[in-house]
Amino acid sequence: MIEMHALRRAMQQLGPRNGLRTLILLAFAVLVTNYYLSRKPSSIFMGMYRLSENPQESNLLTNMHALVFMITGMALPLEQLSEYLAIPNPLVYIRQDRGIRHFASYLALLALYCLVFTGIQVCIAFVVIPDLVPGQLLSTAICAGLTLFCMLLMVNCSYLLANRAAGYIVALVIYASLLSFWPAARWFSTAHAGPLPLWLPSLLALTVALIAANAVACDHPRIA
Repeated sequence: MIEMHALRRAMQQLGPRNGLRTLILLAFAVLVTNYYLSRKPSSIFMGMYRLSENPQESNLLTNMHALVFMITGMALPLEQLSEYLAIPNPLVYIRQDRGIRHFASYLALLALYCLVFTGIQVCIAFVVIPDLVPGQLLSTAICAGLTLFCMLLMVNCSYLLANRAAGYIVALVIYASLLSFWPAARWFSTAHAGPLPLWLPSLLALTVALIAANAVACDHPRIA
């Protein structure tokens, strides 16, 4: 019962700042529309990185839509999920140990957000892309959604440690570096660990490490 109350309060906190959130969504909607109208869409998810056809060219330019997908996904919550984790009770101003259940609730909310943000765009792709290959779309969408989840964990860790800008910078630099360095992007996207694409165990391992880092940061007391 207590956790359900906390979850309802977290969802209520998403209501404020809807004006700014609407502007972010409108800008992203324009980008999505441009993506599907300006090129022949493929079964690769819009938010998934792609390899440049020419290894000598910058892979970053080929992946501007994927980069904007990640930026929008990080910006849209406006740190309200991090606020929910940091201060579960508005009358409590010093963050102490919040307990496993509260931390698990935060992770569930974060995962739900990534699922909805990615899933809506998957549904759009199913409607507008002709000759769609469902398996390829879903696998690349899972990669993009899991990557976004990891980047939001980076942002939240810095938020908890009172260095909000660092989280965004680190997350974007890591992602942009992967896109820019063609050999790394090719290795990450095409290599396999047995029957699984290499990005899956890599992102899962990164997720576990980031969850552990967030748990440690959440127990680090500071004035909220």
